[in-house]
Amino acid sequence: MMHACPGVGATPMIRMPDALEANMQKAYDLGILGTIVPTVDDVFEARDAARWARFPPIGRRSQGGSQFWNNFLNQGETYRNSIDDNVLSVVMIETVEGVDNAYEIAAMPGIDVVILGNSDLTSFSGFPQTDDRYQDLLTRVRDATYKAGKYWGNAGFQFATGNRLSPDSRFHQNGPSKDGWVPPARTGGAPANQPARGGGASGRGQ
Repeated sequence: MMHACPGVGATPMIRMPDALEANMQKAYDLGILGTIVPTVDDVFEARDAARWARFPPIGRRSQGGSQFWNNFLNQGETYRNSIDDNVLSVVMIETVEGVDNAYEIAAMPGIDVVILGNSDLTSFSGFPQTDDRYQDLLTRVRDATYKAGKYWGNAGFQFATGNRLSPDSRFHQNGPSKDGWVPPARTGGAPANQPARGGGASGRGQ
């Protein structure tokens, strides 16, 4: 999959289980260019998500790493001297605690994008997504993220349209991309983003 990415302008990313050094190191050593770290509640978790994604002096990622991208770099560049400028570090806020700490999380150097984990924010807060109190949580994180000079978004693509904050939601973990790309139709079957005829599941994990 990563070999195909340069030809189509895609960025290979992994949604992590956490921001522990061992897990982050392994993910980046595979050659990915970005991570999404869930359930970030405070500045310390944000710090780990940022520092294990980049080499010194910006971060604390250890030397070694993947050489996968050397084949795609301009002459004279190496993975080690260029990767820090090409990593995308995304954190998810999914709790009220995270909302309360949103500015400190977003302002952490090395964090590029802050998104809401929409379903889990409902679970942790007890507010359905149609509740004005839920909307207020989104608004607070949006305001804090843009105040910190970072990009803001949502995990759920339902927030790309139809919500009053949709024009400000610039990154979505799920759903079609902002540039209009959609998965190609499967040979002899339904399109990859639609269920097969008869109401069966599309095969995509939830």
